[in-house]
Amino acid sequence: LGRARDQLRAAKAEIADLQGEFEREREDFLETVRRQEKQMLLLQQILDRVVPCLRRDCNYISLDRVRQQARFDEDRGLW
Repeated sequence: LGRARDQLRAAKAEIADLQGEFEREREDFLETVRRQEKQMLLLQQILDRVVPCLRRDCNYISLDRVRQQARFDEDRGLW
């Protein structure tokens, strides 16, 4: 009976450790998402200010067209 109690206590401690680790990883993930959202908003606002300054005959004047033509290279991790 004492051994079973020790095993139960160890299992509960392991569960608590795993829950704590999961919560820390979750918070890190959420912080990463928030930081990336802020970065994306900054880049979008920069684009919104720069695009009107581009010449009309420039290949990059249409962001929609640039997005349609963009391809992601998985090996290099670049667009």
